[in-house]
Amino acid sequence: MSLIDAIRKVRRAPLRFEPDGDPGPLVPLVGKKVLLVYLFPALGDAILIGPVAKALLDQGAAKVSLLVRKNAARILKTLDLPLELLILPDELAVPAAALAGAKKELKAALLKLEAQLQKKHFDVAVDLTFRADHDARRWVIASQAPVRLGWCGGAEDPEASGLSHGTPDVRHQAERHWSRYQLLPMRGLGLTRPSYDLPFLRDAEAEAEAEQLYGQKPRRVLLIPGARHEARRFPSEGFEAIGRAALEHRAPLVVVGAPEEGPLIKSLQKALGGGVQAYTKKDLSTLVALVRQADVVITNDTGPMHLAFLMDRPTIAIFTYMSPVCWGPPQPSPRAVVLNANAGALDPARVGMYTRAVIQDLERLLPRRP
Repeated sequence: MSLIDAIRKVRRAPLRFEPDGDPGPLVPLVGKKVLLVYLFPALGDAILIGPVAKALLDQGAAKVSLLVRKNAARILKTLDLPLELLILPDELAVPAAALAGAKKELKAALLKLEAQLQKKHFDVAVDLTFRADHDARRWVIASQAPVRLGWCGGAEDPEASGLSHGTPDVRHQAERHWSRYQLLPMRGLGLTRPSYDLPFLRDAEAEAEAEQLYGQKPRRVLLIPGARHEARRFPSEGFEAIGRAALEHRAPLVVVGAPEEGPLIKSLQKALGGGVQAYTKKDLSTLVALVRQADVVITNDTGPMHLAFLMDRPTIAIFTYMSPVCWGPPQPSPRAVVLNANAGALDPARVGMYTRAVIQDLERLLPRRP
């Protein structure tokens, strides 16, 4: 028992948010139109901009627009917030050097999007991307917003690169939650913390499909054994043992994954036997409904995990690679359990120990039988 206790859940509340460095000139936010340029395409990255956008709305911004990739827009559309989503075509989400030598068709698309941004007359534009493989700064400059904020490199002159104020990019330190990092460039707007009470749209058809997948039984468990990167995946034999433990407690299981994870999901479904349902469709409304209706979510560090945290569902998250401080629960919750298994979770000799730790928390979080 002491061995399991030594490796089991690590409840890591995010570090207290302390503004650091020069926040720049103070800009009243009330009544302003704000553009956020956020070009990370993954669902998990995308949904974590939601608390930042809601904080802007809560503080009085007249309008919040997000320039995002198509895949990111899919998950942001599930939020019940008055956000304007502007889609950046994937072929334009490339480094500045690649755009400089673009063909006529791409140059025409560039000019069209730049003109679209200018016509919206933004008061504030913010580069929240700042990555060498994305020319995000171009769109902040193209907006012609009088206030242009964003991340910048240590030796970069913000004004020379098109910003009215720059914030040194310290996100690599992973010492606070990602959503809190993304607020740092906007401290001059009076923002002090993200707003985590995100409302999600309810789709009647999606809710009904989730109900059908779970069946008419209480104590529902959602398993998420996949992840975009192999290094973030807890071994499938561990998830199989966890699933069997849930079935022993008569908890109906649904196994969820992205369409490209179909073989992994189907294999786990088959191993767990009849009655276990799987969902690998692209419809994110049903994914949201499955998370909302779950009594316990057991997941790797992947996109649906962030949904579970933001919807305050009882969640056991297994981290095998990234920092749970940066990517784990955005705020303390007794229903959010993190198993920080970075040190050897993929070692076959240790899989059983970590699996038992998850099962122990599953038994604690599952509602009592009526």
